[in-house]
Amino acid sequence: GDAPPPAAEPVRADPRRAAKIVGANLKFLRKRRFPGWGGQRKFADFLGLTANDLCVYEYGRAVPNEQRLGDIAGRLGLSADDLLSPLPGVTISDPVPPGAAGSAAGTEAMWRHRMDELRHTVARLEGRLEALEEENARLNGRIQELQEANYTLRNLLYIEDTPEAAKRRDKVLGRLSPSIAELVGRREAF
Repeated sequence: GDAPPPAAEPVRADPRRAAKIVGANLKFLRKRRFPGWGGQRKFADFLGLTANDLCVYEYGRAVPNEQRLGDIAGRLGLSADDLLSPLPGVTISDPVPPGAAGSAAGTEAMWRHRMDELRHTVARLEGRLEALEEENARLNGRIQELQEANYTLRNLLYIEDTPEAAKRRDKVLGRLSPSIAELVGRREAF
């Protein structure tokens, strides 16, 4: 009789291809299945990864080892083999075949490969921008909290117009002003 078709072994034998597939699947799941989570950091936490590890996997730079791949798949309700095959809706471009340079097909494959690399670079930069925007929003929230505390303290301290109140006011405002100035400076650096 005919031998059964091989399972995911050919993909496992080609780590570069496996890394691309796993990365594309993870990115697809993060953007389509968990869009409201706010980015890579929260998705990485959910998967039990660092944001840096998730970034490396999403951009196809490495494939998780068997244990980690199984852990990631389990948290997503999938099997490791599911992550090693393109999920429905995920397309993977093939890397440039060895020895194909120079032919028309090789040139086309080379350009497809280069475009894929550029897409990965853009995606990596988008991820970094997303992280910076999250940090900026966090800093803006902290600045607003400090400014509200500052205004409240000013109002409370100016009600009592005594030399002791003036000293307390100057002491409290002296502590708050550098914190607010530092946060405003960090926000403007973005």
